[in-house]
Amino acid sequence: MIERTPPRGPSRHLGLCLLLALGASLGQDGPVQVQTADAPPRFLVKLKPGAEAARSAAAPFPGFTVVRRLDAVAVSPARRARADDLARWIAVQAAEGSAQAASLAALRRDPRVEHAEVDARVSIVRTPNDPELGRLWGMETIQAPQAWELETGSAQVVVAVIDTGVDYTHPDLSANMWTNPGEVPGNGVDDDRNGVVDDFYGYDFANGDPDPRDDNVHGTHCAGTVGAVGDNGVGVAGVCWSVRIMALKFLGSDGSGNTSDAIACIHYAIANGADVMSNSWGGGESSRALEEAITAARAAGIVFVAAAGNSGDTRVHYPGAYPAALTVSATDRADALATFSSYGPAVDLAAPGVGIVSCALEHGYASLSGTSMATPHVAGL
Repeated sequence: MIERTPPRGPSRHLGLCLLLALGASLGQDGPVQVQTADAPPRFLVKLKPGAEAARSAAAPFPGFTVVRRLDAVAVSPARRARADDLARWIAVQAAEGSAQAASLAALRRDPRVEHAEVDARVSIVRTPNDPELGRLWGMETIQAPQAWELETGSAQVVVAVIDTGVDYTHPDLSANMWTNPGEVPGNGVDDDRNGVVDDFYGYDFANGDPDPRDDNVHGTHCAGTVGAVGDNGVGVAGVCWSVRIMALKFLGSDGSGNTSDAIACIHYAIANGADVMSNSWGGGESSRALEEAITAARAAGIVFVAAAGNSGDTRVHYPGAYPAALTVSATDRADALATFSSYGPAVDLAAPGVGIVSCALEHGYASLSGTSMATPHVAGL
């Protein structure tokens, strides 16, 4: 059982830093991303206004097929800002054996296309092998025990964990999982008519099915830091003892996934009432499509928290480098910048990220390190 402890010592003002950071971060543009997988190249295409016919076609361009239409799912009137603009994005795939550069050039020449870019693969911010294990020292560092005297979270707040999925049956997470009130699980019907069937806990956009169960560990670990149930005599406690965790999976068991699927997660979270998005993944290059989705989330009043990256230098890491993201570096037990953590002008603040113990698969617990682990501390806060 986690005990509440009386306040002690001066505040580190991390919460104040978070509030101040909401208005400021620096973004930079980068070159076109390069796909490394052997699969046929995929691209993100934004159609010009009036080119809706191309969006509804299965093969809108010669030699290309549509793999995803990136309209925001069932956006409510209150959160409709920019939804029509986002709906002009589609993801297409070239024929097998096509050259990426030639295919991209062909798309950009099409008069119906406003913008085209590679639908790049991104991955979890992989955790370095760090021998230091801890129990919940990160909670002490951000003075969570003192905060728990005043507030332990709210079931009215929804945090979307966009990652490798979440083990929603974990005994430290199950009570805090978000569920879709308009969906009857397992009946094969799109009860709430939002375009996806049986999305009760969220959705698996990596595999196109309604079961966002984690098959990696990364997403479950992040979810535990955000909102493992506290004061229940089991395992660990998250920053929020009470919260609703929306499980959105776009990264596969290998920890990688397509940008277009990440965007689909963001649109789903906007449409279904998320207040915060926790994003412990990314890469080194920019995507206009992804940036527009994150900007739309910010316009809807959602805090988009992102990992700074684990390059150990000032290298730019996306999506954290976008202006609408709140970007997090990692600190160690001495409250110093972790040796692996990225830093620089695109980073807004830092949080514990070395030897962080949280939930794992098979109802277990594990210690991991990385800016991936720092990010959910801030998302929970």
